[in-house]
Amino acid sequence: MHTIMNDTRIETIEQVRQFLSGASLVEFSISSKNESYKWIEQTLIRFRYGSRNKTDKGLLLDLIEKVSGYSRIQVKRLVKQYLATGRIKRRQCTRQGFAQKYTREDIRLLADIDELHGGLS
Repeated sequence: MHTIMNDTRIETIEQVRQFLSGASLVEFSISSKNESYKWIEQTLIRFRYGSRNKTDKGLLLDLIEKVSGYSRIQVKRLVKQYLATGRIKRRQCTRQGFAQKYTREDIRLLADIDELHGGLS
């Protein structure tokens, strides 16, 4: 079942504490990473994460962890990125593939040589 949650009425740390105590049996998930990152950024801005004390920051991390489904360390990485840049942005990594070792012509020549030697390889 898909449910849309409106969390804009959660405005204080006490409300976060009550939400977390009442939502212990509920499992949340956000449909896409982009939505998740946007929600986390908005939550950090709304609660002014940088100006909170250590206890309040821990509760906010618990909230983000519970709603997003991310691990504690991933939430901390995202918060660290937010504190450093003021934004949470997905890192798009493009992997460099291996260069093709043999061209089609090389493969054809190797097949010809293999055929001349009676298919030894």
